[in-house]
Amino acid sequence: MLAAVHHGIAIPLYWTMLDKRGNSSTLERTELIEKFIHNFGKDKIVKILADREFVGKAWFNWFTTQNLKFAIRIKKDSKVTNTQGQSVQIHTLFHNLSQQQTYHHDRTLMVDDCSVKVSAKLDSDNDYVIVATNDFDDDDAMATYAKRWQIETLFSCFNNTPLTTHAARLPKSRN
Repeated sequence: MLAAVHHGIAIPLYWTMLDKRGNSSTLERTELIEKFIHNFGKDKIVKILADREFVGKAWFNWFTTQNLKFAIRIKKDSKVTNTQGQSVQIHTLFHNLSQQQTYHHDRTLMVDDCSVKVSAKLDSDNDYVIVATNDFDDDDAMATYAKRWQIETLFSCFNNTPLTTHAARLPKSRN
């Protein structure tokens, strides 16, 4: 699903019903964004927000080639190069992080062959929340990423009402 977040509300714009279990592919996600660009223009996109299951070299490369900014949560085992030139899991850069403290890494890192700034914090369950952005003017990628919560709220509403996309048997998206 591609949704716009406006004044704290996620508004679904485009979606695809998948004939499979699991996540969408990079191609399926880029097709949704390309539909938006075709109808509204690239200049209407401020930033793409996504959770950690939507990562990878092809996905990040697509953003780079399209000149689109993103703030995406990445997995704690994502690989980066540390100051000694060693490839390490990104969470090792934040081993001194205390709960609810947000840390903004002071140098550019390479994640999935993409130059990014990274912010990290520990949530209330002591899980790492690590957000990467290719927007080097964004001084608080964590706050930007937090706007994605509106989409989770939207999904929760879909799942907690008698009328769900499954029960309604909505037709598949047509091009």
